[in-house]
Amino acid sequence: LDLEDVDIATAVTGIAISSSVPEVTAGLRQMAARWFSHIPCVIVGPGVKTGMPILYDNPKEVGPDRVANAIAAHDLYGGPCIVVDLGTATTFDAISPAGEYLGGAIVPGVAISLEALFQHAAALRRVEIAEPRSAIGRTTVEAIQSGTLYGFAAQVDGMCARFEAELG
Repeated sequence: LDLEDVDIATAVTGIAISSSVPEVTAGLRQMAARWFSHIPCVIVGPGVKTGMPILYDNPKEVGPDRVANAIAAHDLYGGPCIVVDLGTATTFDAISPAGEYLGGAIVPGVAISLEALFQHAAALRRVEIAEPRSAIGRTTVEAIQSGTLYGFAAQVDGMCARFEAELG
């Protein structure tokens, strides 16, 4: 923050740590305690009061990243809303008009899917993910790029359409 001329004393008024990786959470907690000891810090996780009711059968199963995303999306856009996070997993979360976390869907993320493809298809190699010339790839590289880019975009479109139908 110093490199960006950010005055920590006035710019940072609170810290929320949200990670579903215990080692990362521990590291971030240590960082906050060391460098931001004067700033309130909350670790988002089971039992933390967020103000958003979690209507999952077992609320403790909802990852803190999904809870943080849901709170942020509802704060920015209101409800109902759908949150899509393309990370290690691609997650879809539904928020009610009243601001309740309803549930969602989880699928393997882009990077994990590509890694599985490269590990299990010996003839395919890693490629840069970029927009191909067309949806119909004319080379193996373009075919992988098309399948990845347009395939995951179609997945997002399709899942959002299904969520919209259920949310009304």
